[in-house]
Amino acid sequence: MGAIRSGPRAVHAPGPARPGPEMAWPVWWLTFVSLTCLNLSIGLGSVLLVGFLGSWLMYVLAWPARSLDQMLRTLLPWAFPLLALASVLWSQAPMTTFRLAAELLLVTGFGIVMARAQPMRSFVSAFMCMMLTSVLVGTVLGRSSTIGMTNETALIGIFGSKNNFAMMVSFMLLAAVAVLPDPRQPRILRLVALLCCLLAPPYMVLTKSVGGIITLGIALAAFGVFALAARLSARARPGFYAGILLLACCGFGVFLLLEDSGILEEVLRSFGKDTSLTGRTFLWQRAAELIGLNPLLGVGYQAFWVQESVEAEGLWRLGKNTARSGFHLHSLYYATAVELGYVGVAVLGTTLVTLTLSVLVNACRRPSLELAFGAAVVVIFASRAFVELDFISPFNIGTLLIPILWGYGTQQPAAVFRPVLRRPPPGLRTLAAG
Repeated sequence: MGAIRSGPRAVHAPGPARPGPEMAWPVWWLTFVSLTCLNLSIGLGSVLLVGFLGSWLMYVLAWPARSLDQMLRTLLPWAFPLLALASVLWSQAPMTTFRLAAELLLVTGFGIVMARAQPMRSFVSAFMCMMLTSVLVGTVLGRSSTIGMTNETALIGIFGSKNNFAMMVSFMLLAAVAVLPDPRQPRILRLVALLCCLLAPPYMVLTKSVGGIITLGIALAAFGVFALAARLSARARPGFYAGILLLACCGFGVFLLLEDSGILEEVLRSFGKDTSLTGRTFLWQRAAELIGLNPLLGVGYQAFWVQESVEAEGLWRLGKNTARSGFHLHSLYYATAVELGYVGVAVLGTTLVTLTLSVLVNACRRPSLELAFGAAVVVIFASRAFVELDFISPFNIGTLLIPILWGYGTQQPAAVFRPVLRRPPPGLRTLAAG
């Protein structure tokens, strides 16, 4: 097409959108395979972590200067891992703290590199395919469990709980609704997205996770806001956002009224829930007492739930956990405060609040399907933070998404990603020739 004159400079009008070459990039397959290994390791064993760590270690070794530069360009995601490593100095289980803090540093670095190695559109489609694979494998190799006060049977797959399985299904659906309407995505990936959209509703019913359904509904609403804003003119967006904010405030007000009137409690009981949130309130009460023993710096990163720890052993015994593992405090605040004290809460809180604001502000400024997905993921994590633990542990999809979303949420609109892994760097070519 011809050039459009606008003052002294000529700008070429953009042509029609064309499908991207995502699946033709080796980095797309590297992302898909490594994330699948990471996610499935939850239920199939830590041996799969070799696939995740080995994939991105080879990438970093192949492009060391570029990878190091990418890691050091963004400093905030490193704050909490470095504090975790420093807690070796006061940890009640220093070797455990050192090992897991080193793993947390690796995951943070690989997450930053993953975000810088490809455009967000490529990552979202690989993430969707990974979640679909995880859900299907989790169904085939997983199991069901009785839940709540009604003794209903819920599908938990290989992920340990119905809420975790529901979160995987939610992520799958959110990625799918970002891929399906995008004409830049290859046709095969849009067909996969359609399959994900068809599978998600029955899976959410099978998990019987009331909290998962509520958070998914809120996340889909957030996705819809930014996806719709992308179709509006820049002039119309401020009024649109103001109207949405007003609706959100009204909805929050209605929630407070329902809680104050006792209607919310009755609704919980109708779904087989109780006001203790399946024993969480007792854990939080005990955690509050433990925080008072080491309020400033805690007991050390990942140093509480270790065998021979008196407090951990007592909670395991109370919960009839004969394996003496796999427990957590079901609250991001309490878990962080017990392990790293109020300093840890401040550092992690600053990281997460800054990340959330960065993603949401950038989604408002330049809304797109990809950033709408990022905003929806942030909303899911924010709504789960009070009752679940999606971060802190090194090999957790939530922990990995912190540096990834930070990388995408703060990038400039004109950022250019060059697909890598097409040709090895000169050093590797010389080595191969030799």
